Formats: sequence, structure tokens, C-alpha cells
Amino acid sequence: MPKPEILAASNLIGFNMVPSTIRLQSECGALFFEAFGPAERHRIAEYGDERPFLEYFLSRLNPDDIVFDIGASLGLFSLHAAARLERGVVYAFEPDPETRSRLRHNHALNPQLDHCCFVEWAVSDQQGETILYSEGAAGRAPSLKPLLAHAQATCRGEVRVKTKRLDDAIAEGELPSPDVLKIDIEGAEILCLRGAEKMLRGIGKKRPRLLFLETHPDYLPEFGSDTAEVFDLLATAGFAPVWQMERFNQCLCCFERLVPSA
Repeated sequence: MPKPEILAASNLIGFNMVPSTIRLQSECGALFFEAFGPAERHRIAEYGDERPFLEYFLSRLNPDDIVFDIGASLGLFSLHAAARLERGVVYAFEPDPETRSRLRHNHALNPQLDHCCFVEWAVSDQQGETILYSEGAAGRAPSLKPLLAHAQATCRGEVRVKTKRLDDAIAEGELPSPDVLKIDIEGAEILCLRGAEKMLRGIGKKRPRLLFLETHPDYLPEFGSDTAEVFDLLATAGFAPVWQMERFNQCLCCFERLVPSA
């Protein structure tokens, strides 16, 4: 991927800040984003320090894949994936209202990307409502726990959001079965996987081919879990790690579905 280009700032009706317009050159053409402040600019122009993860993710996509981007944030992965797909669809999951508005805005800056859908509820292991702890789009990523491991956890606001299991949404026909999942939800990855065990095992539907996962060892204990449980759950469902990188205290991984022996 070529170096991102920061273009001149532009006005945007509906927000109180003047954003920086950022052009990222993908293999499939230019993608445009607007960043409202340093945190958003870092997540886009500097790829959130996850550029190798994004590049590997894109390299494994097929033209007709159904992709779930769970924790889509500002759309870096979703929009790059949508640009690469020819017949597939990206489902961008983002329950935080302000962040989702930025995601939709970035999508609107790229009208050529017509196969991207948005999911507003939070993925979990049960259906209902819960509190999303959030600082908005300009702060740290939102989470379904206050993240007491972080020194400034008490600064987070609270937003009530709906929750749903992936297994239920697929069984009810709300969502199709995905080929590829990317999951980055600040420790709630264990809730997502617990609520998707039928999907992972291919019970009644096709199984996903790949899972791209960001694990958060510092946050998983607040969900009553740890990295070992996440890896064990995926291994039991028939997935093996094929790629990983360390980012600060997090592990970014790709798990691939094992092909049964003949």
C-alpha cells in the first residue's frame, strides 16, 4: 500500500469540527476518509499501527466473500474490503452511535462502494440490551465493559445498545453466513465467539473460512475469560492459527478453517 496522502481540510455540515481529508491508495483505486481530530487521523492515516494486519486480511479475500467486520470503527477494514470485493458484501458492525456516523460518512465519500451494509447492534453471547462504554469517535475504542485495567476508565460515557448472538441473527435470516470475519471489540471477542459456536462448527449453514481476530489479554479478564479460552474455543471448532503479529499488549491473529482428512 502506498503512503497515505493528507489532503486539504474541508467543511462538513453536521459536525462541529473541520476534518482532514485523507486519501489512501488501495490496489483497487483511491479511498477517501475524513478524520476529526488526532485519534481518528491515527486510525486512518497511520492505519492504527495495524497496516500489516490489514494487508494480510486483504490478501486472503476472495471476490465473492461475505465479510463480517465486527468492530468496524471508522471503516478502515470495511471500506478496503468492499473495494476489493467484486460480488461479495461487507457487513460493518458498529454499535457506538457517533463512531457509526463517522463510518457511514466515510462510506458516503466513496460512492463506488455499493456493497457495504451496516449493523447497529453489539455482538454478544445473548440477546437483549447492555451498556456500551464509550468516549465517542475521538477517544479510545468503545467496549461492553468499563475496562478497569485502563487508568482512565472512569472517563468513559455510557450508551445503551442492543445485543444479539451471531447464531441467532443467521438462523433468523437477518444475516447470511460469513466466509470471513474480522473481530476487534476490546475483550468482547470471547462473547462474540460464544454466541457463534453453531456458525463456527457449520451447524445447518456453511462454516467461515477465515477469522481475523484481535485479542486483548488485559481486557478479557473483565469478561471472565483469557486468551487461552479464546484460542481453545477456536481450536475445538476446527480452526488453526496461520498468521499473527504483536501490537503493544495485543495479539492480532488469523485463524483458518481446517480441512477434514479424507
